[in-house]
Amino acid sequence: QTSSLSHGHELRFDSSTSTFTNAAPHSVFDSVKENLSAGVTFPSDSTGSSNTAIGAQVMQNISSAGDNVGLGVEALESLTSGNDNVSVGKRASASLQTGSLNTHIGDSAGRYSTASENTFVGASAGQDYTTGSRNILIGKDTGVNAGAGVGTSNNCLIIGNGVPAVQNDRMLVLFNGELHNGHLPSNLIGDD
Repeated sequence: QTSSLSHGHELRFDSSTSTFTNAAPHSVFDSVKENLSAGVTFPSDSTGSSNTAIGAQVMQNISSAGDNVGLGVEALESLTSGNDNVSVGKRASASLQTGSLNTHIGDSAGRYSTASENTFVGASAGQDYTTGSRNILIGKDTGVNAGAGVGTSNNCLIIGNGVPAVQNDRMLVLFNGELHNGHLPSNLIGDD
């Protein structure tokens, strides 16, 4: 015995009653907008297309954003209209709404970022960068504990573990080891 199948739902077999039942989906592919979701449902009024969202609360506020990939609980949670973002990890890019062309990989990578064209790789990498654009931060806790007014720099390359966010543009920071008390090492290259 079967029941009718609703659009976007699954037909599951219940062995205790030997019947098929109509069930909410584990994953949904929207062939019109080409969105794929698992663990979350795109808002019904969304016009965004070619998005992949896997995990609870991923892209739950999407309106017109397109070509995004979010994987992990709360990844791209606030995204509305930003395009071409890749966020992998719990809370990766959680505050991003309209920013585009970001790659944030790691638990809380780029968590508070609202900007565009940033690459943050590592657990909490770029977590406290807010409005800075075109930055590359690689390493665990790099760009964390920025403090007021910091994390707004542009065009910086920072590689290391625990390097705090900087406020000067066009900085190159290469450091091996944890930084303590916010002191930067003497081997920095940049305008200032």
